[in-house]
Amino acid sequence: MMLRADGTMVLADFGIAKRTEGSMDRTVHGEFFGTPYYISPEQASGKPATARSDIYSLGIIFYEMLMNRRPFDGDSIVELISLHVHAPVPRLPEAMADYQVLLDGMLAKDPDERLQNADEVLMVIDRVWTQIALRANSAPGPA
Repeated sequence: MMLRADGTMVLADFGIAKRTEGSMDRTVHGEFFGTPYYISPEQASGKPATARSDIYSLGIIFYEMLMNRRPFDGDSIVELISLHVHAPVPRLPEAMADYQVLLDGMLAKDPDERLQNADEVLMVIDRVWTQIALRANSAPGPA
């Protein structure tokens, strides 16, 4: 994520930006585009990327924002990719437990079990924020 001079935020993936020639829709067997820290399990398994792949990558960024570290980190690209495919969705600490449902929906290993589009992501965000707001409003005030 980068901030432009005018203050707008944009997503950038320099792993893809480095490719300067050839077709972006063709890859050599075993080659993938993107940054392995954010690759979805289906892409890591050689399947095509979809909007649900982007939701997975956004879930990785969301985890980083909450925890200030990546959810998966390996000593090699192969190990890192294996974690994306096989490791369970990381659990958040109790203080952030309200966000686990959103993280689970974004980082589901099976794309069919993942939140399907941006509207679904926004719906879950709204539910989580509403739940947090209701709990804050019902908490007893200072005596």
